[in-house]
Amino acid sequence: MNYIRLVARAVLAALAVMPRLIWKAGKWTLESFLPRPPAEAAMAMGALDEALAPAASPTTEQAKPAVDPAADWGAIAHCYAKSQVIASSDEADLSGLDEAARSWLTTRSIMDLRHILSFPAKEVGRHMFGEALLPDLKPCPTLSEHYARLKEEATPGTAAYVARADEASMMEEILEGFRASGRLGIYRGV
Repeated sequence: MNYIRLVARAVLAALAVMPRLIWKAGKWTLESFLPRPPAEAAMAMGALDEALAPAASPTTEQAKPAVDPAADWGAIAHCYAKSQVIASSDEADLSGLDEAARSWLTTRSIMDLRHILSFPAKEVGRHMFGEALLPDLKPCPTLSEHYARLKEEATPGTAAYVARADEASMMEEILEGFRASGRLGIYRGV
């Protein structure tokens, strides 16, 4: 009888820690099978982590993984590409990228973002750093190239400035056409 009681306790403890996938408020969330106070759940997770952790040896404590910025940038690019291709409401955090990489990534088309998703994150990060370019994808500019392009677009008389002004006037003409035809419907304030 004591053995059955121990097994029942172990099963209940496992259920309390084990998550389940629930559709809540329009998105999937992980919740515990059994409701627990947060402090008690944290203690249970800590005890479980300690029980499952391998025995600490001097070599495992000294061996720390090297930080790979290319893999980090690639992971950020993958996260952003997934959020755009799937059209999810979760916005990717681009704060880990510099301004040039952020601008390059946010101006990619859906086809480019799908292309990014077809490669491992580390390869995408290496492409963004200019170390190994991916086929059929424009290279990511460096910060100095990015600032030079912005300066050229802001300088009157340059080809980039004229092209930007032509693009803006063309978009204004298209919007005027839509306004005149009444096709904007609910977007009357545009």
